[in-house]
Amino acid sequence: MHFNVAQLLSGPVGAVRERQVSGGLDWADGQIKAVISGPVQMMHTDRGVLVRGTLCAVVNLECVRCLNQFEEKVSVALEEEYISAHQTSGRVERQALRADNLLIDSNNLLDLEPALREYASLNSPLKPVCRPDCPGLCSRCGADLTQTGCLCVTAEGSEESGLSGLLAKYRTA
Repeated sequence: MHFNVAQLLSGPVGAVRERQVSGGLDWADGQIKAVISGPVQMMHTDRGVLVRGTLCAVVNLECVRCLNQFEEKVSVALEEEYISAHQTSGRVERQALRADNLLIDSNNLLDLEPALREYASLNSPLKPVCRPDCPGLCSRCGADLTQTGCLCVTAEGSEESGLSGLLAKYRTA
């Protein structure tokens, strides 16, 4: 998601351009983890370009209960100032901006993907659940309780029968 901002930077400070963002965001493993779309506003500042926008991301997540993959829509509010390589005062500042992915390169290309990836990740739930009533996995046999019933077969009332056995043990004590 590279945008050429040469025309915007050649105009007056305060000039605004609207752009449409659309595409996949991949993480370190190279797989697309989100598809993001929406409008952004780019405004020429005295140092570079201020990018603002509220986008919609459809993020691929893994449920913490059942470990199944699911998709969730996430709102991404972006606001970052990208500094032109021509406006940086020195090598140290340029390296810091490059590390933060906030540098407009010498070809006047602005790359939104790293910031959008970070914002989508930060706006995703910390403990994603595919649905509020997800039963998860059986703690004994590991069966996916969203797909099938528990595969555990134990005699009721025995010490191996999980929570019911534990309750019976404490009642007799």
